[in-house]
Amino acid sequence: LGPVLPHDDFEDIAVVGDRLYLISSNGRLYAMALPGPTVTEGTLPFETFDTGVGAFCEIEGLAPDPAARVLLLACKSPRSKEFHGQVAVFRWSLERRALATPDRVLIPHADLAKGRPGKGFHPSAIAIDPKTGQWLLLASADNAYAVVEPTGRVVMAAALRPGHPQPEGLAIDATGRVFVSDEGTKHHGSVTVYACR
Repeated sequence: LGPVLPHDDFEDIAVVGDRLYLISSNGRLYAMALPGPTVTEGTLPFETFDTGVGAFCEIEGLAPDPAARVLLLACKSPRSKEFHGQVAVFRWSLERRALATPDRVLIPHADLAKGRPGKGFHPSAIAIDPKTGQWLLLASADNAYAVVEPTGRVVMAAALRPGHPQPEGLAIDATGRVFVSDEGTKHHGSVTVYACR
């Protein structure tokens, strides 16, 4: 990124068409055009937007919702008492370059706790199933995941299988395969691929 290299706590990345987006933990959104296939060096000019979401929570997840023309910003840790006991997913309009209407979806912790041990849920990543449009939320600190409707209704929640030391990244391909990436702790980082059911 350039011409001046930004220093920020980058958390997630998304591509929408020919545009690339990065989100920082404080809710600052970086947007830029993807380089052409023959470009091998140089810097990418970018623009930034303060989504305002950083005042409410720490952001860790970013996912495009092409059908709604929004980016989903998943809150990991709330900074506001109004989100106590629930997970907030904010919606950023790609066309308006501002929060969408409605600007958030709230998911009760109680619903995310059904079917798994533990009560908390702190999303570290979010992805959209291209076949169903449902959201997949990953919570590293809680060793859990959840499938959620765009309305906030929890379809299911469960514990991750053993062997994920720090699951932070998430993607779903067109066939429904789920990719979970773990940060390296004492070992190298890894990617686990799950077949769709």
